[in-house]
Amino acid sequence: MLRNIRIGPRPTELGTFDLVLCRNVLIYFDAVSTQRVVRGLEQHLAADGLLLLGHVEGMHGARGALRAVHPSTYARRPAPPARRP
Repeated sequence: MLRNIRIGPRPTELGTFDLVLCRNVLIYFDAVSTQRVVRGLEQHLAADGLLLLGHVEGMHGARGALRAVHPSTYARRPAPPARRP
């Protein structure tokens, strides 16, 4: 399924993925569009999913729930443990 990832709405019917490849795409977007795309991709990552970007691509501060695990590879941070009363 091909979609324009820069403009919404995000397709919610896609569900979540263990791996999302987005290589050599973000280099063409401005900072605001890059942040919007990364947030959208993050929403479709499984709890332990990985996002792979191109080596020269930056996320312009749009890390959100993602943590770097290797250059150009980001993992979704696990949800914090529930607080006990």
